[in-house]
Formats: sequence, C-alpha cells, structure tokens
Amino acid sequence: MLRKLKETKEEILTMAYLRHILWLILILTFVYLTLVAFFNEQALPPDGHLFHMFSLFILAHIFGRIAHIVNLPTLLGMLAAGIIYGNLVEFELDKKLVSTIRSLALLIILLRAGLHLVPEYLRYLSFSSIRVIGIPFFVETLTVGAGSIVFFKFNFMWSLLIGFVLAAVSPAVVVPCMIRIQQSGLSEGKGIPTLNIAAASIDDVLSVTGFNIFLGFAIDTGEHSEMSTTMKLLQGPLQIILGIAFGLIMGFILWYIPEHYDNCDDDSKKHHVPRFLLLLMAGMFALFGSNYVEMEAAGPLAVLVMAFMATIKWSQNCWEEDNEHSLKVIWLILKRFLFCLIGCELKFNVLDADVVGKAVACLMIGIVLKVIVSYLVTYNIGLNHKERLFVAFSWVPKATVQAAIGPAALAIAVTEEDKINGKIILTAAALSILITAPLGAIFMDFLCTRLLTKPDINDNINNNNNMPIIMNNTHTSIINIRNSKNLDSPALSVKRFTVDLDL
Repeated sequence: MLRKLKETKEEILTMAYLRHILWLILILTFVYLTLVAFFNEQALPPDGHLFHMFSLFILAHIFGRIAHIVNLPTLLGMLAAGIIYGNLVEFELDKKLVSTIRSLALLIILLRAGLHLVPEYLRYLSFSSIRVIGIPFFVETLTVGAGSIVFFKFNFMWSLLIGFVLAAVSPAVVVPCMIRIQQSGLSEGKGIPTLNIAAASIDDVLSVTGFNIFLGFAIDTGEHSEMSTTMKLLQGPLQIILGIAFGLIMGFILWYIPEHYDNCDDDSKKHHVPRFLLLLMAGMFALFGSNYVEMEAAGPLAVLVMAFMATIKWSQNCWEEDNEHSLKVIWLILKRFLFCLIGCELKFNVLDADVVGKAVACLMIGIVLKVIVSYLVTYNIGLNHKERLFVAFSWVPKATVQAAIGPAALAIAVTEEDKINGKIILTAAALSILITAPLGAIFMDFLCTRLLTKPDINDNINNNNNMPIIMNNTHTSIINIRNSKNLDSPALSVKRFTVDLDL
C-alpha cells in the first residue's frame, strides 16, 4: 500500500495530472450549470433531486479514487459514498429517474457480458468446464434460498430471487486481479484467468436471467391477475423463447448493417459509431420494451443473446474492442450512480439488526459452501490442489449484478409483505458488496503469490507448453486452441478484458 501511495504522489505532482483535474472540474461545473439552466429548482439545493444526484456522483468519484489509491476496488468507495451521504443528508430522489439509471446500468452490464463471451473459447468448453462454472453457482443459489426460507420465512419464489441476486460473481473485482496474474506469468498455461473471467460473465448471465424469470412469479402486481394458471406457467418459457429469438435476429442484422466486411482493416472500422448506436438502441428497446409489454424476463435475455450473436462476426473484423471501449465510457458514468444509489438505501436509523445478522448468515453460508463445491468440481481439469483452491476463492466477490438487480423487487412491490421482502433482498445485496468486494480482492491478492507458481522452464520443455485447461475424453490445450484458424489467443478472454481495467 505504501508503494501505491508513493506512486500516486508522484503521479499527482505532474502538470499533466493537474491539467486533467482542471479539465474535470470545468466539465463538472458546466454540466451542473447546464442542469440549473434547464431544470431550475430541481437542480438547486437544498431540495432539488438533480442537485443530490449530482452531489452523489461527485462524492462517488472522489471516494472511488481514494479506494483505488489504497488498493481496494473503486466500487467499494462509491458504495461508501452513498452510505455516508444517505445517512447524513435528508433528501428524496425521483424514483423513475433512479429506476431508469439502474436499467441503463443493467443494459451496459448485459451488453458487455455478451461481448465478453468469446465464441472461439466457448466452442472449446467441454462438459467438465460447464460443470465447473454452473454447479457452484446453482449450489450457492439454492443454499442462500434455503437459508432465506429458514431465517426470513420466504416462500419458494422469493427464496429463488434472493439466491439469484447473491450468487453472481463480480467481474469488476475479479478481472483486474486476473490481468495481473496473466501479466506476472503465475500458473502460465493453466487457463486460470480465462476460466475465472468466463465464470464471472456466465454467472452474471445466469443471475440476471433467473432473477427476471422468477420476479414475475414472486410478485403479483395485478397485471396478470386475469390470466389463467396455465398462461402464467407458460409466461416464463414464452419470454425466454421471445428473448432468444429477438437476440438472434438482431445479432444477425448487426453482422451486415450498417456495412459488411470480411476482414480486419481500417476500412472495416469506418462505421463503428452507427454500428454501436444500433447495438445500443436495439438493447434499450429490448429492455424497456419488454417492461412495457409486461414480459420483463425477455428483455435482458434478448440483450445478452444479441451482443453474443453480434460478437461472433465482429471478432473476425476487430470490432469488439471498439464497441467495448464505447460501452466503457458509458459504464464509467453509470457505475458511479449505480453503487452510490444502493449505498443510499442503507439507512442506519431504520436498519434492523436482526435482518442484517440473518442476511450476513445467509451470505456466508452460501459462500462457504460455494468455495467447497468449487474446489471439488475443479478436479480433473489440469489444476493442482493449490490452484483449485485459488479458483474457489476467486469466485467470492460480489458487486455489479447485486447493485443492478438488488433493488428491483422492492421497486415493483405492491403489498406490505412484498415490500418487507424486497427491503430484505436490497439489504442483503448491499451487505454482500460491502463484505465480499474488499474480502475477495484481498483474498486474491494474498493467495495468488502463495498458491500459484511460475512454471519451471524444464517442465515447459518437457510438456511442450501443452498444459491442458479442459479435459473431457479429449485433450484440449492452450497451444491447440491458439493454433486454431479463427483464434488470436485465448488468454483470449483476458486480452478482450484488458481494454478495461476499470470495469
């Protein structure tokens, strides 16, 4: 940490950094003055909700930078900013605006998850690797769900909701550590960074999809009250089919519109902005349109499938990094709102200590069981017991999905019982970020040098750098995958993620 502080001091004491600070101050000043000019009282203190949103954004940025300096995830600082502001300042935000911001953040999360699901790598995923990623996720989901039934007397549907919220791994915490491991050469050739990044992305997909499917069953808003039981049961599968169909069709359209190229050159990137706008607008239509027609589960799935379908062709034309960079710019703004807003929901004067204790108990039981199961299911995929233990602890941190969907149930709750359950899920989601994001980052930084080792040169010669990452009756290796026609490298997943260290 001292070295980090020294490097930060040297960085700050440069004219380039001071110019950057001045630029940032001017930008924020003009943004605020423009808000005042357009919205008048709504952007003025002390009661203007836009003033409080702007203040939260500034605090989230400052606290995020402080967290970065002390080598903690920036999202933890943003969450702390929301908690402090929410407990020290009396204010009320526009609920529709807050809901829209969370929906937009979820849209960016899903688009990025789809773009990061590298088709060439997934093609080589055997059943054993799908087992490694899927089983721990569903074990934690069901364990947390069972704990919520015992502690909070949730019914089955509500137990699944809290399970899906808390089971997702956060790429925002995992990816930076995996990149450091990749660059340091620890356990080189084992595919550990690739496996962990794939797990984080797929976990997010399963979590958001599962949550949106069961949300409609858990909360009766009255919109489907006239439906027969059969129609209600068919709603889930129908929404999945429609979401996948829209995603496949729109993803295919994105191969050829606004322009089609068969190679990777400068000409192929001329239409990046129109292509990105079409991706973004189609995603917004799918997400908000599905809510409008009361098919909430179809939207997130459509966005994810569309991004994945598009990247199958885009990866051949070097387009995915351009689109990822554009999404990153939007994400850098939205994530400051996302995490500070969930922090604002933790009001100490209304927090029930009993609920907090039970929520932490549910969370920790789920994590402990997930770590054990993750260690067991990574048997026979080419990792030694220390590497398997590291992989198991790498799947502890939670943040991004919890902040995006944690408040969703409370936002649409109608009955008093549903509101109480929604507040419990929101509290559990915020606590999961507060506890596991720093612990996960510390675990990975502490364990990586103790459990992972650099391969011996003689071993590399004897093994011909052919260390397997997947084994399921066939012998697939990093080298074999690298030599595939359509693959640049899959340390590949890591390469695709290195364009964004600030997830």
